[in-house]
Amino acid sequence: MIERLAESIDADQLRTLRELMKQERDTYRAGDMRTGIKLSTDFHVQLAQCAGNTVLTEFLQQLVARTPLIFLAHGDPGKSVSCSDQEHANIIAAVIAGDTERAVKAMRAHLDHLESHVVPAERTKPLDLAQLLGL
Repeated sequence: MIERLAESIDADQLRTLRELMKQERDTYRAGDMRTGIKLSTDFHVQLAQCAGNTVLTEFLQQLVARTPLIFLAHGDPGKSVSCSDQEHANIIAAVIAGDTERAVKAMRAHLDHLESHVVPAERTKPLDLAQLLGL
């Protein structure tokens, strides 16, 4: 997906992605983690939409809807679960340059970073969804 985007992004798509990154950065800086996470997930879906991959876009929409629950259930409490705005900026910089190799490396590094926040633990009792959501 990121390779295709690096080969075909247009000015409107770039403007949309930059605005989304700015909103995400500003929201995190204001301390609004909930909205920040929503904007972070929107960024990933928007990448797929800009690449023109309808199937992947639908898949990502389903996946990112579950991501906050995964982080709540299995996230490392010592680490922030937010996407790094610098990582998103690195991805976009490579896409703008049309450097598919760098764009793919930046995306892989970003996804590896996110995955590093998830630490599946051995549980002696089942997870309580209401407790995870603070209900």
